[in-house]
Amino acid sequence: MSARFVWDPTALAEILRQRGYDVDVADAWLGEGGSIAARRERSDRAQLVVVDAGARFKAETTAIVADSSWRAEIAGVEIRVVETEQRTTTVTASLPNGEAFGTLLDALDQIVGSRGELLPQQPEPRS
Repeated sequence: MSARFVWDPTALAEILRQRGYDVDVADAWLGEGGSIAARRERSDRAQLVVVDAGARFKAETTAIVADSSWRAEIAGVEIRVVETEQRTTTVTASLPNGEAFGTLLDALDQIVGSRGELLPQQPEPRS
């Protein structure tokens, strides 16, 4: 990676794979409109990451907040009903350089908690 963002789908896909993402590069070589999408599931949450040739980064974390189930009968047929409450948190950025991509991926777990909530952030120390 370089000091400025350079669209290198192969390198970006490898960074995602190293972090446990399933990567879709089908649209990666569309030129200026190219993008890579990747998904990673952990326990009761999923992360979808998209990065494109214009250095736009988007990560969506969807987590199960609560769920419940019960059984009922309708017209003589026993059914099971499952109700799930989910929270989706979206993080977006414009990548200033290639190194920022891996850094953002690594920081996602510190930004978004296991239930999809934004975690409190410590302010950056000023020098």
